[in-house]
Amino acid sequence: MKLINFKVIVTYLLCCVCLFSIAQKKADKGIQFVDASWQEVQEMAKESGKPIFVDAYASWCGPCKAMAKEVFPQKKVGSFMNENYISYKLDMEKGEGIGFAETFAVKSYPTFLFFDANADLQHKTIGYKEAEEFIADAEMARHPEKSLIALTKKYEAGDRDKNTIQNYALALRNANMPSAKIAQEYIKNVQAEDLNDEKALKFVYVFAGDIQSKSFDLLVENKEQFIEAIGEEKVNQKIQRCALRSVSLAAEKDATLGMGDIKKVLKTHGGTNAKALINQAYMNYGEATENWKSYSKYAVKFVNSVQEDNASMLNNVAWSFYEKVEDEKMLAKAITWIEKSIDIDCNYYNCDTYAALLYKTAQYDDAKKAAEKAIEQARASGSAYDETMELLGKINAALEKVKS
Repeated sequence: MKLINFKVIVTYLLCCVCLFSIAQKKADKGIQFVDASWQEVQEMAKESGKPIFVDAYASWCGPCKAMAKEVFPQKKVGSFMNENYISYKLDMEKGEGIGFAETFAVKSYPTFLFFDANADLQHKTIGYKEAEEFIADAEMARHPEKSLIALTKKYEAGDRDKNTIQNYALALRNANMPSAKIAQEYIKNVQAEDLNDEKALKFVYVFAGDIQSKSFDLLVENKEQFIEAIGEEKVNQKIQRCALRSVSLAAEKDATLGMGDIKKVLKTHGGTNAKALINQAYMNYGEATENWKSYSKYAVKFVNSVQEDNASMLNNVAWSFYEKVEDEKMLAKAITWIEKSIDIDCNYYNCDTYAALLYKTAQYDDAKKAAEKAIEQARASGSAYDETMELLGKINAALEKVKS
């Protein structure tokens, strides 16, 4: 009979504690991304039997940076991902990322790709996610009945079960792929009584379309039921977005939808923002029909009617004036908007717009200062600034011409 070597047992237990401590520290630090080539990652997956998660990003992408800073470092995210995946980050605009992006049709950032241990793509989602939503997507990717690729195969094989169609449409939407046509296969058969099923109700809410669609009718006609399940503010905002998205249809030739119909919806469901929303709709209509006089008129009304100035909104409208509007008085208004945007949140984008507007109005000295400030902001934030460098070249050429 062999005697138990207590020294060996103690040493073994200490090693176990140490390994547990290291694993815990990894979880505490969030997702542990491997530093390797894509080929090496695939080999690691085959050897370990673990699936692969790829964060497909671009260096200038704001939501990518937010995920890296706010979500990936979280303990609960790291705990789940480190246990269940080999995680890999790849810049889609550098090195092997360029070919990877082409192979897997990565066109938006961030894109999250989930592969099985054989490196076969199983699931794909797009955009910034809160921690819980990200984990839910990663869990879904491991589920043969819910992953995008599995659902695609089921659908293409002729499976038209309502759960398959619902899950497939949602998976396509999360991957930023065409989903409306699939969603309508389910919605066309939905009756008011079907909305007692919370999953059906939320599906209709997610896929509510233009104000002529059945999904929109279901949303408005059963509004109180949607409010009870989702909340009044979210339901009203959804109705407002549907109305604003309908402007492009009203702008089409031979349109059966008029701006009066859109105005009526916004007036009824716009609440205290109704006036601003109506002005925004007519502004968008002017843009869609390339009536820049009407566009600039309603843009001024829109900016004056919003209840709270927003740096991004002011920048977007000011930039469109730089691109499309020639009237000097209107351009002067755009300059006041971009100055206000910079006061609220000075960043690369609004400094660049400011430089462009000053250049367009022949204020070259101030335009140069603004362009240099924009480049400084871009370098600090890691954003690309090639177009601003090109603008600065034009400004310097204009200054030389004035001097000569």
